[in-house]
Amino acid sequence: MSVVRSFDCGDISFTSDGRWLAASLRDGGLRIFDLPAARCIDSFVFSQPALGLCFSQSGAFLMTTHAKNNAIQVWANKFLFDPSLAAPLLRPEPEAPINIEEPGCSAEEDEAAPAEEAEAKTAELASSTEPLETSLLTLSDVPPAKVLATLHLDLVKERNKLAEPPKPLPNAPFFLPTAHEGVTPRFAAPLGEEEGAEGEAKGKELPGRPSLLETLQAEAKNELSEGLPFQRLLRKRLFDKALQHLKAQTPSGVHLAIEELGPLANGDVDELRAGLEFFQHHMSKSHFADEVQAYLSLFLSAHGEEIAAAEDLRSLCAQLGATQVSESAMLSGNADADAIAMVQGATVEVELLAGEAEEAYWEETNRKLKEAWENPKPKGKDKGKDKGKGKGKGKGKGKKGGKHKHKDED
Repeated sequence: MSVVRSFDCGDISFTSDGRWLAASLRDGGLRIFDLPAARCIDSFVFSQPALGLCFSQSGAFLMTTHAKNNAIQVWANKFLFDPSLAAPLLRPEPEAPINIEEPGCSAEEDEAAPAEEAEAKTAELASSTEPLETSLLTLSDVPPAKVLATLHLDLVKERNKLAEPPKPLPNAPFFLPTAHEGVTPRFAAPLGEEEGAEGEAKGKELPGRPSLLETLQAEAKNELSEGLPFQRLLRKRLFDKALQHLKAQTPSGVHLAIEELGPLANGDVDELRAGLEFFQHHMSKSHFADEVQAYLSLFLSAHGEEIAAAEDLRSLCAQLGATQVSESAMLSGNADADAIAMVQGATVEVELLAGEAEEAYWEETNRKLKEAWENPKPKGKDKGKDKGKGKGKGKGKGKKGGKHKHKDED
């Protein structure tokens, strides 16, 4: 090892994770380094050299002590508190240190400090959720926690369930209605028959006009006949607006919108067909990949049996699986395309299976996948041996093997 650079330092301090290093120089300078990136991300010059440095446990503050001063100065981490500076490694290295006068105690002196004038211009970092290239897969701008909560909503509800049922509140005190005649209070009497008759007369509707309740019931009936917003957008094949609608929903709202599709929710098969076309449309665009995959998992879990029962829906699902395989092969690079196709095909098909065949099919598929990965077959060799092994294995299984074969053909 050789010395690359040396400084005359007065003190140094590391952050709790060991990523940043602060070093004070004898000439009054202070440097902040990002060690994994081997870059200087900030530089200062004080009127008095810093004699002691210490980062807070969270790295949000840096404490310094200076010569000829008994106070401890606290400096805030601008990369944490200023959103425009959230990516220090994407900013250019400071060309010259920022000259900071020794801070005073009053707010007027802080406002007059020239540090604000010498602060470097922040770089505007462009961000987009649209794919830059057709061969790239772009994630959404949704926090990962929301995607996970959407996928595992049952676990979230179970975790948030109260350990004990809520206890009923004690009986509230009973008060009789009172009225005042001048300064003397008295109990208010109930309305008499005459007053009640007047109230009923005032509340009568005009003849020939529907009541408010009838109007609201008619509007609700029309909305139910047209379906929920996600159903209406799918029927009109407005797939981009449908995705924006799902993105705006809570995890519970996403589950409700997806589960309200199909014949089991008083819909029709065309809604499921439109749902498969919806996922095919967005997967071909390679955008919002994490959200689309989460919605697809919920869709197959909720409507797998209905899709398996319809031949046209199975063909659309096969096309969707082919698109999934091509996307995975594009991302995996050197991975075996046949093995990827087997994995993705098994995933889609297992989602469609139901009943007793699902567990057995999954075990058989796992065994085949393990053999495919551990012992890849060379192309064009040992065809006779492979054929012989397959024949012997079929005889050994007997009825059980025939049952698996029948389910696979279905």
